[in-house]
Amino acid sequence: MSASYRVMLLLILPLVMAPVLVLDGWILHTLARQSLSAFHPSASGTITHSEVVRDEDSYGFEARYAYEVGGRAYEGSRYRHGAWSSSNRGRVEDLARRFPVGASVPVFYDPESPGDGVLITGVDGMYLFLLMFMTPFNMVMLMGVRHVLRGGEEGRLGVFKRAGRVHVRLTDEMSPLAVGTIAVGCASFVSMFVLAIVMSVYPSLMVAVLAWVAVIATGVIFAKRQHSKLAALDPDLILDERNQMLSVPSCDGRRNRLSVPWSKVKSVFLDQRPYEYSDEGTMTVMTLWCPTLEISAKPNQTLAQWSDKHKAALLVKWLQARLPHAKGVEKV
Repeated sequence: MSASYRVMLLLILPLVMAPVLVLDGWILHTLARQSLSAFHPSASGTITHSEVVRDEDSYGFEARYAYEVGGRAYEGSRYRHGAWSSSNRGRVEDLARRFPVGASVPVFYDPESPGDGVLITGVDGMYLFLLMFMTPFNMVMLMGVRHVLRGGEEGRLGVFKRAGRVHVRLTDEMSPLAVGTIAVGCASFVSMFVLAIVMSVYPSLMVAVLAWVAVIATGVIFAKRQHSKLAALDPDLILDERNQMLSVPSCDGRRNRLSVPWSKVKSVFLDQRPYEYSDEGTMTVMTLWCPTLEISAKPNQTLAQWSDKHKAALLVKWLQARLPHAKGVEKV
């Protein structure tokens, strides 16, 4: 990642993250308050106002109720935390029938702030729908943050550690985590629209839970498929620092892995090769950039064949810094 591109991301990402984080905070705060209300004490109250309010194509429910706590009178107007209008008229009318004027109802109040009360407690499908609504945006935000944090040479090359050894992924295939993350984001986006159309944003708790199970299962399935695909490709260049060994994956006609002692690597250089391919009947020539090992008493070994010269040069530079005997210059 170039310095200018990284600076641009650092400037743009906070602007994108700010509204997402604000909405996340509001949803989680509302979810926490509604969940905690189920454990609050209750007082007997009376509905003093109950009305279905229409605003163009949306319907909302307004209620007011009176109650007493410790001999002090209170009046509330919130029937639940995070309620809003929707196009589901039947649901709103059900609330009006449930809380008619004059009805005696339990009011669940915050013992530290008795004036903060609600008529309905606990989590329902609406809150899980809200979390699903934000999931695609959160996935994009997390991938952006990860892209910035991994913007150095090792991030560009896909370097990671496993079982005490350093791996470099010599393929453009995405990691299972990235594939699973994208799958979760896409599945939640589709599920959100289905629930919004079929159930007018107010799914039952069971339906919302099943939708989340489907979303998470989709992510797991796609991540496992990608893991199996990468396991079959076996594309990692592996550096065993303890034993000073290099494990080179198959490439350029080399069918099996090759184990090379670090001391045998004389140099690492960047080679280039022409590559011809047919594009709608027209032969096109492109250049492949090949990080290559020069090994004592063995033929040169190609590590990868990339069209991205910058990435190939980064790998050469990175290996030269890691392997004590590996020096070299770009060969063209």
